[in-house]
Amino acid sequence: MQTWVQTVIPPISPVTHDTPDDTPATSQTLPVCILRAVRRHLLLLVTLVVLGCSPQEPATKAVPGRAGLTTKTAAEPAPRSDKSGVVSVEKPSWKDKDGNPVESPTPRKVKRWNGLVSGNWKEPLPGVKADQRCVVLHTKVGSPAREAGLQEMDVIVSSAGVPVKNYKDYIAGAKTVEVGSSLALEVVRDGETIPVSVGMVEKPSNMIDWQKKQFPGTDGWGYDMPRLRPDGGRVTSEMARGKPQVIYFWATWCGPCRRTSPMVSQLHDELGTKIQVIGVSSEDESVIRKYVGEHPEYTFPVVWDEEKSTKRRYEVKKLPTIVLIGANGEVLDWDISVGGVTRLVKKARELVTTP
Repeated sequence: MQTWVQTVIPPISPVTHDTPDDTPATSQTLPVCILRAVRRHLLLLVTLVVLGCSPQEPATKAVPGRAGLTTKTAAEPAPRSDKSGVVSVEKPSWKDKDGNPVESPTPRKVKRWNGLVSGNWKEPLPGVKADQRCVVLHTKVGSPAREAGLQEMDVIVSSAGVPVKNYKDYIAGAKTVEVGSSLALEVVRDGETIPVSVGMVEKPSNMIDWQKKQFPGTDGWGYDMPRLRPDGGRVTSEMARGKPQVIYFWATWCGPCRRTSPMVSQLHDELGTKIQVIGVSSEDESVIRKYVGEHPEYTFPVVWDEEKSTKRRYEVKKLPTIVLIGANGEVLDWDISVGGVTRLVKKARELVTTP
């Protein structure tokens, strides 16, 4: 706000000179044009002085920062009042590292993640209302959801205070939780309502690398699946008690699997009595049967993952995927692709042949 200074200049009187006594006394006045020029110059000088003065700049202070954000140094927000006289203070605007305004402490490019996989169950579930169908299908390896102790088939009935009937209600509650905070859930397990706090973190940038690091050292999942080759019977994890296991996920349409399946077949043919080798597919049963009938060169036992539960538990998103499990039931390694299968087959061979 500029301060205007009003300066009053007194009028300029005519200038007179006294004459000596021997000279007749007369009054001599300066010309009017000279007086006007002097007055204009004085006015101009005062105006320049006034305009050269500016109000003092307000002091600045740093706005406290938040994780993942940068803040700018700004002047103290000036209070504003509306017509009703209510005074409000503007809040500081948060910016991301690129200087873009954001509405949330969690940057827009950061993906929230807790590793909880949910879905809607088709049939009514015991211990809850008939319209409460949101269940935990899986918790990702190494995720906050698994660390929180959530289990498959837990029924989610509340998410961040939002009543949950389906998975969309769960997501609505989860979206209100920022990275670094926790999501408050209520789940029903065996008829008992259990409060669970699940941390919210930034999603790993590369899930494959994350899985390779997180799977080793975890307990292997049990399974019980129908066997399609040789035809008949079932294959269970209990049948491998005391022996290592190789679980090989493949599909009839998978191009790279045509390069890796012969390796797995050779491992089974040579060491099948010392290590349990199975090939898992979740395609239609008729498709699998037709393919294995046309490819007798693939000799490893083929099982049908009808409900895709084994595929989901080992978090198979790309084919081929291979899992090596030790004789104690602990996952030793997890990998994908031709290179991953080649490496794990070699590792499995060394595991059972090295004294």
